[in-house]
Amino acid sequence: MTINWPWHQPFFWVAIVLLFPLLGNGQCTTTISSSNGYDVNVTITPQTIIPSSNSCPFGYNYNVEMSYSASFSGSNQPANLYTFQGNLICGASSHFFNLPNAGGSGNVTSSSNVWTGNTDCATSTVSSFGCNSVNIIIQGPGISHQTVNCAITPLPVDLVRWKAEKQGPWVTLKWSTASEQNNDRFELQRSQQGQDWETIDEQAGQESSNVLRHYQFEDQPYFSGPLFYRLKQVDLNGDTHYSSILMVEGAAESEQIHWSIKEEYIGLQDPNDKIERVIIRDLSGQALIRESDRLGSEIRIPRDGLKAGIYLLQWWVGDQVYTEKVYLP
Repeated sequence: MTINWPWHQPFFWVAIVLLFPLLGNGQCTTTISSSNGYDVNVTITPQTIIPSSNSCPFGYNYNVEMSYSASFSGSNQPANLYTFQGNLICGASSHFFNLPNAGGSGNVTSSSNVWTGNTDCATSTVSSFGCNSVNIIIQGPGISHQTVNCAITPLPVDLVRWKAEKQGPWVTLKWSTASEQNNDRFELQRSQQGQDWETIDEQAGQESSNVLRHYQFEDQPYFSGPLFYRLKQVDLNGDTHYSSILMVEGAAESEQIHWSIKEEYIGLQDPNDKIERVIIRDLSGQALIRESDRLGSEIRIPRDGLKAGIYLLQWWVGDQVYTEKVYLP
């Protein structure tokens, strides 16, 4: 297990780029069922028109940027599909794109490089091009080769800001809505690979609103490598929609702290000698172990009397307390 701890960052800094802002565009959501017992759940959200030029007095070629989410559910889930592709339909034009056969979440850009005689290359949007459906081409175990039409429907939330800012070990997630219709709640989700998502916070929506609303959450992740965040928006009737995905770069190796489970102790690496106190607690918060030994840069917390299970590893650096769940086999 690796913990990000950017000690050398004394000032505030923005750690991510807003990759694909969701500005009230529609999305298509569909489920394809196999004869083997599993389903393929697909969501495609057209995001941005990518013109070949910013100056287009006689027209221009363009592609379309989309975010996608594809997951398997049910029994006998395959490792991969055989074919997984799509065509985004914008007016009379078709824009081809590939999807990963193993599923997942991320972004994709069409490759058809379609020509238009319009002169709006600096202001064009997926709405102005009339992108209104996706033809999903799919084949896999228990799924015959077929094309499934998925209509693009308007989203109930007009999300005008969605960003992440990093300061030390904290990541601040912020989003704002210009309008909300039948919005029950937001679920803030996090992933290490951009595929397996966990909900780390829920915030109530405004149900129906036409004024600017602001939301915020402070996350304190303990992972090396990049982190991914997305918003899951849930309607009052239970329908769900997803935002674009944000990525936060992980700390450099020299800035990471590692902890590991040994047979006789829990080891916590502290190369900068910053940790002042360590406690092991049960899930109810009761302190079980308050003693630890330091051997060089490693702090060792004895496992005496701890049965197999999940515990809370807690440590202090000045006035700041950090908590992480650990599983003892």
